[in-house]
Amino acid sequence: TAGDDALNGRVELWSRALYAIQDFPFTGCGLGAFRQVVHILYPLFTVAPGTDLAHAHNVFLQVALDLGLPGLIAYLALVGTALWLGWHVARSPLASGASPATAPQENAAEFRWLGMGLVGGLVAYHVYGLADTVALGAKPGFALWMLLGLAAALWRVAVPASPELPEA
Repeated sequence: TAGDDALNGRVELWSRALYAIQDFPFTGCGLGAFRQVVHILYPLFTVAPGTDLAHAHNVFLQVALDLGLPGLIAYLALVGTALWLGWHVARSPLASGASPATAPQENAAEFRWLGMGLVGGLVAYHVYGLADTVALGAKPGFALWMLLGLAAALWRVAVPASPELPEA
């Protein structure tokens, strides 16, 4: 359904998700358990009782439901770090073409575009996640974990090692 019914259903679902987070703040409900918990502990009025609600239709609420508030903090730190890495690669002097003689970069422009694409992909995923989501344990959730891994790999390849840090 679309329109007001869908919005009312989502707002009600989000309120039930907040109730569940209040009841299970440290542990969460568990990965994928919200679909059973919502009908047993927090009955919905605008959604039929037999409806399978796989997730809370909000990525941040879903992470807190699955992993608890400590898990949400860890998730935000992980995504924030990936955003910072991508942004730093996109804004790096090496990525903008000013390569020092000690670390020449033939692919500096590509690194800049990859960094901006990574940041754009993470932002788009989370903007979409404000009204719908792919749960962490779902099969398509693998794409998010690949994106986070690509952020780390891009950082490692595009940004030269600091002289203070030992070489790996």
